[in-house]
Amino acid sequence: MPGLDLIQDAGEMALRPASLVSDAFHQRAVLAEIDHRPWPLPDRPWFMGQSWLDLLFAHWRVPEEALRQVVPEQLPIDTYDGDAWLGITPFCVSGLRLRGTAPAPGLSSFPELNVRTYVSVEDKPGIYFLSLDADSAAAVRAARLTYRLPYFHSQIQVESDEEGISYDLLRVSDDGPPAYFTARYGAEGPELPIRDGSLERWLTERYCLYTLDDRGRILRGEIHHPPCCCAAAGRKSRRTRWRCRSGSNWRASRCCTSRPARTSRSGRSARFESAPAGHSARMNDDLSKEPQRPGAEAPADEYSAGENICPVCGGSGEKDDAQCPHCEGTGRVIEPIGGG
Repeated sequence: MPGLDLIQDAGEMALRPASLVSDAFHQRAVLAEIDHRPWPLPDRPWFMGQSWLDLLFAHWRVPEEALRQVVPEQLPIDTYDGDAWLGITPFCVSGLRLRGTAPAPGLSSFPELNVRTYVSVEDKPGIYFLSLDADSAAAVRAARLTYRLPYFHSQIQVESDEEGISYDLLRVSDDGPPAYFTARYGAEGPELPIRDGSLERWLTERYCLYTLDDRGRILRGEIHHPPCCCAAAGRKSRRTRWRCRSGSNWRASRCCTSRPARTSRSGRSARFESAPAGHSARMNDDLSKEPQRPGAEAPADEYSAGENICPVCGGSGEKDDAQCPHCEGTGRVIEPIGGG
């Protein structure tokens, strides 16, 4: 809408260099860095900006057939030398705002964690999000409504000291499977050279995301950010654990942290574009059918997951005077529900 674009342009010009809007100025500045992009910026005005701080890229090789079970068949899975990858990226959002506005105090900064894999459509490699957790109920509601992404509300505690960053997450949304994440990470050594053709570049340099509309059509959301500057994650970063649905516990086979610990991302479109071209599609808030909750009954032949008391230790977390190996001391397990 031309009128809205003019209002947003005027808002951008009115921003003043103050601490509250320093992230906004940084976001606007990165729009001039375009030589590294694999394709040109879209013509339409950008829509939303945010900065990412204290970012960890933790990645695992996973069988492509396992990913295919959770990635829509419409989206071709992207691989590097024949390997598919799953990534977990904890970070802190700062300066979240709409174009033409300043970051809102109390709403523009919060921790977030993304679980992602990689797909490519029409030679545009991008990200497919399996889940996104944020310690902001307002941000979760807005992202679900606007971007049709599987966001969940979580309680996230982030602490930093001279040795690194401690990150602990517990999902509290009642419309998704239970999940928790814990990690301690920090940069170690000099900045890594992100060479053309390297795995590090393949994992980090992504300039769009993909999702589907309610008719199963592919939607592409454009992203812009400066080139990633990363350092190898220190040994303590290996204390990275994520548990969700299947109860799997993973140790990252590829870790790096952002250096300097800041990057900015600017969403470049108010609506997702259809991809392939030739279709029109709008986002809506019909994210999915109602998820199952622990103890709920699912339809026949349909499976979900829920939390249950560990059948080995009875919920105590101990077995034979030691930590229960089945639930790893939590007293809870993630099991399939429904499908009867």
